Amino acid sequence: IEPAGAAWAEPGRRFPGGLPRPEVWDARLAYAAVCWGLSSGSPVSDHEQDWPKHQQGFAMCRVTVPDGWSHVGLIGVRGGDGWRWPSSPGEELEVWLHGAEIWLCREWGWRVEILERLWFPTSGKPLQKFADRIVRARARITVSRPVARLVRAGLRAIMLHTIGRLHGRPPVIVRSVPIADAAHVPDSAADLHMRDGVIRWTEKADEAHDPAASHPEWSAAIWARARCRLLDAPGPAQDLEDRQGALYLPPSSIVALRVDAIWTTCSPRWGDDGRPGRYTLRAEVPGPIPTPTSLGQLLALAADR
Repeated sequence: IEPAGAAWAEPGRRFPGGLPRPEVWDARLAYAAVCWGLSSGSPVSDHEQDWPKHQQGFAMCRVTVPDGWSHVGLIGVRGGDGWRWPSSPGEELEVWLHGAEIWLCREWGWRVEILERLWFPTSGKPLQKFADRIVRARARITVSRPVARLVRAGLRAIMLHTIGRLHGRPPVIVRSVPIADAAHVPDSAADLHMRDGVIRWTEKADEAHDPAASHPEWSAAIWARARCRLLDAPGPAQDLEDRQGALYLPPSSIVALRVDAIWTTCSPRWGDDGRPGRYTLRAEVPGPIPTPTSLGQLLALAADR
């Protein structure tokens, strides 16, 4: 289970004449808001259908888009062409989901049949102090606006890379030899190229950067919770009437989604109390402008370089 990239919804087809006045809404330190209650201990496998709301773990599920559904897809599926988000009524998909995603689907009327559960009987807060320190550091920024923007970006990068490192992927190693030693290049070499008399290639290490710090169950849970909040998140009032996220926007206004940001042509004016996870207006672009056709053009609307 990995973080989904841009969920495009084909903006070129849906906005062929350009965007009237796009806005970018960004969730403040989105990952810091969902580091609570992570799993611990050994998982238990069974085939029960029940899933308590705060149960930690994952399940292989058969999910069905309900009749009459006319909004964005709730679940991302990764294939050979990247991510897609099924949203056609009656469409079925089999996918591993985190408990938060199971609850999101069921609360919005999607049928979820659990085929296998992998759940953790105990949980803890192993990343809470780390997340709290990032939040406090961000709140204490007192430098000028241009410098503050760089500091905020740096703190966000620390959070993102720390969570990503927990997934435990083996690092990619770059190796090189002189052309005269070309016979030493292994058959498994990837990204092979030659420059300035040297042959370079990449290899994957056998183990993660630090196997002892590898907790893919934590990173997968955090990514899943962030995806849920992209669609349906609590607002400052913390009640059923104060919600934020893509599902509370007109479907026709959504240009694109990422794990912690929404591009839209409407102005939701969501409330903000300064806490992590709240959506804030990142950019308001005077229109009309051409519809973005690449990820770079999309990020440029938010002045994200």
